[in-house]
Amino acid sequence: MPKLITDPQPIDIFIGSRVRERRQKLDWTLVDLAEKLNVSHQQIQKYEQGLTRITAGNLFELSELFGVSINYFYEGFEEPSLKSSKDFTISVIRNSSLKVILVEDDPTDEMLVRNAIKETNRPAEIHVLHNDRQLIDFLKNKTGSNRFPRPDIIFMNFSLSDFNGLSALKTIKRDRTLQDIPIIMLSDSVDKKDLVESYKCFASGYIKKSFNHRHFKSQISDSINYWSSICLPNM
Repeated sequence: MPKLITDPQPIDIFIGSRVRERRQKLDWTLVDLAEKLNVSHQQIQKYEQGLTRITAGNLFELSELFGVSINYFYEGFEEPSLKSSKDFTISVIRNSSLKVILVEDDPTDEMLVRNAIKETNRPAEIHVLHNDRQLIDFLKNKTGSNRFPRPDIIFMNFSLSDFNGLSALKTIKRDRTLQDIPIIMLSDSVDKKDLVESYKCFASGYIKKSFNHRHFKSQISDSINYWSSICLPNM
């Protein structure tokens, strides 16, 4: 039985992510791949998260199933020790624009957030999605093209017309490859339990939407300034 890795190595996490990427591009579920590889779907999930090391034999079998060479699983991997020393230092000056995903189905609120970010005068790129499925598919690259890079931060409406933002938050924070992305919840709710639940699910912030548009924009601007200059200064 494959041994569970208590401290996943970068190579195992990377290979796992390549397995997940290829599986999703083939539109296979965990169960589909598990049946083809003759293991449980839980085992496939551990492979994809880097929690269980994939044997040479299974890696060869995966290359056959996926129709790729063995090299596919290693393409793009770089040993941490071989990286430039700049990759391990924090700069007080941000060298690239902040990549922001906004999950919102209200055109008015979308405009307010866009304007608020623009008024900070900080370089930022915004990509708008409208529901949880679009967000999860995008983050897991199931939809294919790299038209927008991995986000530095996500602003997500707590309650949209066709999904619950809390559910999407839980899904992202359970995924080892995505859980480091800061997520700020935007909510119309006046119920304190929604705020508490968001933080229990590891939200990085919670902004109560206000009828005072100026106040709402100010909160968004403060959040962008905070994440640009303090928490993510060198990205």
